Parts: sequence; structure tokens; C-alpha cells
Amino acid sequence: KNNIITGNYFDKYNSKNPVVVWMTRRFLHTLFGFLDQIKPEKIIDIGCGEGEIEKRLKQRYANVYIKGLDIADVRTFKDFDFAIGNAITVKENKEYDVLLMLEVLEHVKEYTKAFANIKKIKANNIIISVPYEPWFRLCNLLRFAYIKRLGSTPGHVNHFTKKDFKKIIQENFSAGDIKIKRCLIWNFAFIQNIQFSQKQDQ
Repeated sequence: KNNIITGNYFDKYNSKNPVVVWMTRRFLHTLFGFLDQIKPEKIIDIGCGEGEIEKRLKQRYANVYIKGLDIADVRTFKDFDFAIGNAITVKENKEYDVLLMLEVLEHVKEYTKAFANIKKIKANNIIISVPYEPWFRLCNLLRFAYIKRLGSTPGHVNHFTKKDFKKIIQENFSAGDIKIKRCLIWNFAFIQNIQFSQKQDQ
């Protein structure tokens, strides 16, 4: 059995803990702060999990088309197109306003292959988020979670500091306009104006 976790190992979106609720709202506020600049009509989300993000996208953007992918169908919200797939193997011919890959890279051991593959998808903008280490693990320890794993959430095989994350984004997306932003215990990369220019590198 591999250590890939499908969906949210800890269901932060439906937690009643007030701290978790506040932190999740900040995560979504950051995400939608980027998306509102795009006003997307077509979105592809790699690693969509239960569809919690999709549910909120549908609420925020009228008539938005969403294609979600994950390694298994664990959706609790299903009002969007779905296919089995992952960042390394996905092939897509449609054009999208934005590609989302939220809290995925920490699960992907060969993340450079994931970057190489998603650059083949025609998306003018990409938004990627990862846990901000070591603070993400520290927060787990403070709530007495995963003590034997030193706070590492099950399924996490990569642990990116902000410096690490910024470096790999800049190395792999030099053709776009890159913004790195920290949101509490997450780091976001907002890569704009790609205009498919990376096709020339294939």
C-alpha cells in the first residue's frame, strides 16, 4: 500500500474548532483574492478531493465550468466534471483560465515531473499552495496530532520551507509572472500571464 492520501486527511472545511475555522477562512480568502483578479470561467483543479473548493467556486462564480481530477473519487460535492488522474499523468486538450493545484505537491515525491506535465495544459494562470514548513508541522504538534511523525501529516512526503517553495516555482515557471504569498501556515504561488509560452520549451 502506498502512502498517498486521497482527500483531506483532516477535514478542516467542516471542523467546529474556532481556530481551524478562522485559518480555513484565511486560506480561502487568499485563494479567492487571486481568483477574483482572473474572474475565471473555466477552471481545472488537480487534486480536487471531496470537492470542497469546487462547492465554494460554484457559489462565488456563476456559470463557472470546473474539471476536477484526483486519484480516486471521494467527492461529497459532485456538481462538476470529474476524472481519475494526477498531476504527473493528466492530459487535457481544453483551454482554462486557471489551473489549481492546492495542497498537492507535499504528497508527490516526483514533483518535478508534475511541474513538467501541468505546463502542457493550456492554462493562462496557475495557483499552487503547499503547507508552510516547519510551521505547519508545529501547529500539528500544538494540537497533539501526529506526535510520532513529529507533526508531519500522513501522506506528506515533501516539506517545503518558503525559500524552498519559491525556488522550485521560479525554476519551473520562468515564463510567467510569479507572486509568492504566505497565508498563515500555507504558501501560495500565483503564476499569471503564462499565455502558453512554455509550449516552446517542450
